[in-house]
Amino acid sequence: MTTIKDVATEAGVSVATVSRVINNEKYVSEDMREHVLKVISEMNYQPDAVARGLRTKSTHIISLVIPDICNPYFPEVSRGVQSVADLHKYIVVLCNTDRSLKRELEFYEKLSMQKVEGIIINPSSSKKEEIDLLHDLEIPVVLISSQRALEDFDIVMVDNKQGAALAVNHLIELGHRRIGLVGGVREVSSARQRREGFIKALKKAGLTVYQELLTEGTFDHEGGYQCMKSILSLKERPSAVFAANDIMAIGGISAIYESGLRIPEDISLIGFDDISFAKMTYPKLTTISQPMYETGKVATELLFQRIDNLSESLPPQKVVLSHNLVIRETTQAV
Repeated sequence: MTTIKDVATEAGVSVATVSRVINNEKYVSEDMREHVLKVISEMNYQPDAVARGLRTKSTHIISLVIPDICNPYFPEVSRGVQSVADLHKYIVVLCNTDRSLKRELEFYEKLSMQKVEGIIINPSSSKKEEIDLLHDLEIPVVLISSQRALEDFDIVMVDNKQGAALAVNHLIELGHRRIGLVGGVREVSSARQRREGFIKALKKAGLTVYQELLTEGTFDHEGGYQCMKSILSLKERPSAVFAANDIMAIGGISAIYESGLRIPEDISLIGFDDISFAKMTYPKLTTISQPMYETGKVATELLFQRIDNLSESLPPQKVVLSHNLVIRETTQAV
């Protein structure tokens, strides 16, 4: 493999001169710069980006830390992140935590050691140890979240409570009165807030909140399946169910069909996110759509504002993106 010393020998200059050309520093004539660059090209020399980054204090690397790479929500977010990173000629390092706080904290430490210039994160929790470590990183951090405990940081989010209420109100307008919840574990902020929005909407409409219909499981297909199985085992099942995300809703669909029931004739179902699979289910899933690509894009734009203004103390920004109801085939009037 060609080294910087090989380039210097071939060009007939010092290693320091080659280094100055690579890092676009002063004190090198234009003729010499062109000569060295020609030799670099001819020898196909690839500078060590990490080593150069340690010298220039710019590695051109950011990271996206997500809880579940299997959830189609996050690849769309990743596309938005990458679109902005490409404009800045930055590399994006993707870290998947599997919703493990331990893994998340380990990633923070490793990313800090690798000198990444900023992190976009969907946090696993709002525990003090996580907050303290995020502060200790001393690099820009942007959250794709809505955890009140982390409001020291820039946040890009949707109003989860309002979105859940929109879903419930759609079911109420269709005449449903006994409505169930396939919910994520409340340690996850979005799951907790969607649960709160669900309950608030029922109470505002003067409807009963049936505790036996408030289920809680992992924020994935299996969690949705198990929650729905629990609901369907009740002596009096609901006429409609709100699932805290689309993947849980799809798990719920599996459970409903296994029980010999029809959607939406026997039970209506609505999700949250509007992932690509929502249009591929049978029947197609009614859901609350949120802008996944835009979330990643805006979060990365905020991150680069921080990176480009490290010396300035900018106030935390909270960006709330819009959501909307997408009516398909899994809900109908009773």
